[in-house]
Amino acid sequence: MAKRRYFQILIVGFIIALIISCSTDKNTVVSRAYHNVTSHYNVYFNGNEAFKQGVARLESSFEENYNNILPIFYYGDETSSKMIYPDMDKAIKKASKLIKIHSIKNKPKRKKGKKTKKEREFYSKSEYNNWVDDAYLLMGKAQFYKRDYSLAKESFQYLIKEFPNEPIRFEAYLWIARSFIEEENYVKAREILDLVDANRKLPKKYKGELQIIYADYYAKQDKYDDAIPYMKNAIETIKKKKEKARYKFILAQIYQEEKKYSQATELYDEVIKTATNYDMVFNAKMRKAGSFDVGSGNADRLYKELNKMLNDDKNIDYKDQIYYAMAEIAKKQNNIDKALEYYKLSAEKSVANTSQKAVACLAIADIYFSRPEYRNAQMYYDSTLYFIDSDYPDIEKLTEKSKTLTKLITNLDIIDREDSLQMVAGMSEKQRDALIDKIIADLIEQEKKAEEQERMAQMASARFKQNQRDPRNRNFNTGGQWYFYNPTTLSFGQTEFVKLWGRRKLEDNWRRKNKTVIDFGDDLAEENTEEEDSINGIKRPTDPKKKEYYMVDLPLTDSLVALSDKRIIDAFFNVSEIYQNELKDYKLAVANFEELNQRYPGNDYLLFSYYDLYKLHDLLGETAKAESYKSKIIQNYPDSKYAQMFTNPNYLKELNTKLDQVKLLYDQTYQSYINKNYNKVISNCLGVEKNNSGSELIPKFEFLKAISFGEIGKIDDYVAVLNNIVKNYPKSEVFQPAKDMLLKLKDRKDLNVKVELEDENKPVVTEQKEIYFVNDKSSHFFVVIAKGNKKTINRLKFNISNFDMDFFSMDNFNVTTVVLDKGVHLISVKSMDNYTKAMDYYTTIAANPDVFKEMNKSDYQYFVISSDNFVNFYKDKDVERYMKFFTDNYLNRD
Repeated sequence: MAKRRYFQILIVGFIIALIISCSTDKNTVVSRAYHNVTSHYNVYFNGNEAFKQGVARLESSFEENYNNILPIFYYGDETSSKMIYPDMDKAIKKASKLIKIHSIKNKPKRKKGKKTKKEREFYSKSEYNNWVDDAYLLMGKAQFYKRDYSLAKESFQYLIKEFPNEPIRFEAYLWIARSFIEEENYVKAREILDLVDANRKLPKKYKGELQIIYADYYAKQDKYDDAIPYMKNAIETIKKKKEKARYKFILAQIYQEEKKYSQATELYDEVIKTATNYDMVFNAKMRKAGSFDVGSGNADRLYKELNKMLNDDKNIDYKDQIYYAMAEIAKKQNNIDKALEYYKLSAEKSVANTSQKAVACLAIADIYFSRPEYRNAQMYYDSTLYFIDSDYPDIEKLTEKSKTLTKLITNLDIIDREDSLQMVAGMSEKQRDALIDKIIADLIEQEKKAEEQERMAQMASARFKQNQRDPRNRNFNTGGQWYFYNPTTLSFGQTEFVKLWGRRKLEDNWRRKNKTVIDFGDDLAEENTEEEDSINGIKRPTDPKKKEYYMVDLPLTDSLVALSDKRIIDAFFNVSEIYQNELKDYKLAVANFEELNQRYPGNDYLLFSYYDLYKLHDLLGETAKAESYKSKIIQNYPDSKYAQMFTNPNYLKELNTKLDQVKLLYDQTYQSYINKNYNKVISNCLGVEKNNSGSELIPKFEFLKAISFGEIGKIDDYVAVLNNIVKNYPKSEVFQPAKDMLLKLKDRKDLNVKVELEDENKPVVTEQKEIYFVNDKSSHFFVVIAKGNKKTINRLKFNISNFDMDFFSMDNFNVTTVVLDKGVHLISVKSMDNYTKAMDYYTTIAANPDVFKEMNKSDYQYFVISSDNFVNFYKDKDVERYMKFFTDNYLNRD
């Protein structure tokens, strides 16, 4: 028994000794081994696995857009990076724990006697745990992926400072360069990259990474030509097959953009042989087709390969891209009609791939624009903008072109509509009634056909469901094809879907009622027959099967014809101006100006059209025609500024001199006002108004005149001039002061003057005193205002707490609930350090709708609020008032 007792004491003593020896306060072989093993296989391993898992999740969520040059790296954006916060926070926690618990700073006991170089280096170390530097690197990388680049750089810089002789410092430098590139601080990024590149001690394993970061540095600035040599070096150096294939694909894209088709084709072939990602292999084949050289004479072989791919079931979702590749070949062969046909098939077959649909629509639009068929071009540019990614490089130019064409088509439609209405109005009553009766009859016939199609679809549905209930029919033969590859069942499924949901774009939330639906290639459009409009206060007829529906807009009187003519004239002039100034289609501009003047020879735009026609013919090199319009202007409009420009070579110079004189006169008049020489002011103003009525300074002269009348006691004249300013110069800078003066005069009972102000009876709205103020540096709360019973509110509070643990576990937020009003609760999350942290929380929770999945959208609102404003909000309790402040100063901040 004693012996056993002795043995137990011995074991306990050994364990205690082992624990003491493993303390970081002692630096022994045993303590170093213990902390290194624990750091590596416990703490660091778990943290690094969390980091890798987060990166993998981020990359798997990213859908490559092969229509554009692929990004060299993908780190996520503001929204997508938030979904990996939990993984990155775990990595940071593990790295922090390793540093805090397992760091060994104390020096080991020194040996006596002379020491070798290796021993001297060992005793001079500042850290004796081999995994602490890795922990700092892991922490910095996790902070980088959270897009906290400043904090990440601090971690990397600390690693470099503490471990100046360790090879890992080069990796830290490279991550600092990545951080600067993401911040678009390209000068600093280049300094770091050059510093690493110049260091002869750079380990071989980092050389490939250095080259690809150099390439990314140039690619981010759209300097793809400069990126090429670094891409080539990286491909030669990097060993991982997946990365090498991706970089080859990107380099091939760059060559293709620069029309170096042979180099691009060679690299695409290598990608096709080595890549394991089917999407990349497929797109390499498509891009290879796009790199085809007309001179090589291999177009027929390419068409044959692409047609073979069209018939392969596994490419059913890629038909849009195959047709696009065929269109590109046809375009290079200058067979534009064939290219147009293939582009349209690409757009038609594209369902889920909106990026592909966008580029196909853009190609179609460009062809129509070049012909020029502007109406078709406008439709396809409009479709392009609907489907295209917001980061498309030329999105602004594309938007402007679409707006220009929309203006053009709108005005062309006005001309067509008014011409049609005038034509029908000019018919005899019998002819008009017959035309309208035929339109109504055709409409009724179309409705009958639609009803019959619906009835047949319902019968097909009933038969299908009956067959499905019969066990003998459940395993019907589909030719060995999956449902979505079988035309019969797929067609039936589409019919059922359209019947239930209508024609819908493939996208999230397609069941939502209030969505804009574009049915590509389908001319059917739903009519809202309940929509009401009015003409001169009379309710507009809305039933297209009644005669009144078609009669309402017909110009059946002389005055209505005159209004219709004015709309046509205005539209013609607008169309001509758009052709001339925005589309630079000078021949069409000439044709439309001439048609305008031929149809309406006395139109109000005649002088302007003559001058534009003079310029247009001059641009087209048609000198004789230009001179004829010049003569018309001089003969018919001798006093116009255009005639004076033609007859007086010094006209513009003299005009500028005159404008300078008016400005000088204004300065002198203002000085007279300062000197209280009011009669001189009035005299100058009257003179300038008589001789320079078109000057932009006239409103200012008027204002000086009004004040001067007031100063000399001519109240009637004072009021009359102020009324004139308010009435005729509403956009001038003196409008508001003049209006304010008139408002003051209204309250003067001793004056018998008439003040002409619009909306005199409009009630005065008393502005609320502002109780909220912007303070970005103040601490902030996240607040939810929610309606519901106790159970619902507790569940929401629980969801928010879980969200905090997943995404902001390092912040220790406190979630509390108070009653704001009857049936209304206020849930607050406290507190964030400042505006930036608060908005980071706001955008993250907004991207995670599951937090509010048990709530109706009408039953809750959320926002962030500074701690100072929160006090005022709780007193005021006006949610809408604060939401307006929040929207203006937080959500809509530039």
